[in-house]
Amino acid sequence: MNGDKPLHLACISGSVDVVAALIRMAPHPCLLNIQNDVAQTPLHLAALTAQPNIMRILLLAGAEPTVRDRHGNTALHLSCIAGEKQCVRALTEKFGATEIHEAHRQYGHRSNDKAVSSLSYARLPADLEIRNYDGERCVHLAAEAGHIDILRILVSHGADINAREGKSGRTPLHIAIEGCNEDLANFLLDECEKLNLETATYAGLTAYQFACIMNKSRMQNILEKRGAETVTPPDSDYDSSDIEDLDDTKMYDRFGDPRYFVSYNGGNPMTVA
Repeated sequence: MNGDKPLHLACISGSVDVVAALIRMAPHPCLLNIQNDVAQTPLHLAALTAQPNIMRILLLAGAEPTVRDRHGNTALHLSCIAGEKQCVRALTEKFGATEIHEAHRQYGHRSNDKAVSSLSYARLPADLEIRNYDGERCVHLAAEAGHIDILRILVSHGADINAREGKSGRTPLHIAIEGCNEDLANFLLDECEKLNLETATYAGLTAYQFACIMNKSRMQNILEKRGAETVTPPDSDYDSSDIEDLDDTKMYDRFGDPRYFVSYNGGNPMTVA
């Protein structure tokens, strides 16, 4: 059973009443963070099976949102990859007074009193800037999957839209260029006030220079019209065909098919056709 405990199984099946009953039986909130054999907590599984209501219950009861699975992903990372807006909201929006009152009524000392008291005035302490084991933050994962609505939520909660991923230093804008995703690029350029057009990769390439190396002339024109500095890329060993080859393989190398969040099968992703 891949180390799944009753609470893991209840989350997978979407049994809200069973989840609530098991939480009431837990003597301490730390037991809500038990990981199975692939390092998934109940909160991870609620994210994988798109159960935002269960996610809120777990968080109110004291589940820790920053625990990582075997790939270094938190529940928020998984929700961003899957494009599950309601799950992202469940992990980032502040608790309402009704939710807080109900948590105290149902769980008493088992609820995360410190978090609940502060969250009545602030958003959840979500893991917006945590990197997974590939060095990617939530903004990178959402950008790679083309989930503009998810990026919009993340940015509204203060996520760094200029963050560089840990391997090559690409920002969401570099990712938009790499995938030739004009809708994503336009969102970043039009709606993200803090976007820095000149943020460079670890190799010193701005978004415009990155577009030049990849022979993305349309993306170059878009960036030029938005005020990007049209500086010639430095001499390097880059080959545009090598970079373009990453488009179809990057997500598969890390997770298998990035669309795997359709259902759950004993800790292993299931792909869809």
